[in-house]
Amino acid sequence: MISEITIAQYLEFEWDAWRARTEAGEATFQGSYRLWREIVETTTEEKTREGYKVILVEIRLADFLAWAKRTNRGTDSSARAAYIGLMASAQ
Repeated sequence: MISEITIAQYLEFEWDAWRARTEAGEATFQGSYRLWREIVETTTEEKTREGYKVILVEIRLADFLAWAKRTNRGTDSSARAAYIGLMASAQ
């Protein structure tokens, strides 16, 4: 059985808005979008080589915030992980 890893795909034009709406100090949004993309690409390549199936899930800020409000969740990494998992299962 192949293990799966789900990785969020943020859009460059929403990067600053994501940074403004998430918990202060979160490592995910500390650097530039370009740096984040490089990390995602490296991680995807490494995990694929290790035998994982990598699922990339594009998420839009407005959709995430609406879901967070409906489900009484925050905007922290735990909430994003739950949302990304939900979106991955819908693909």
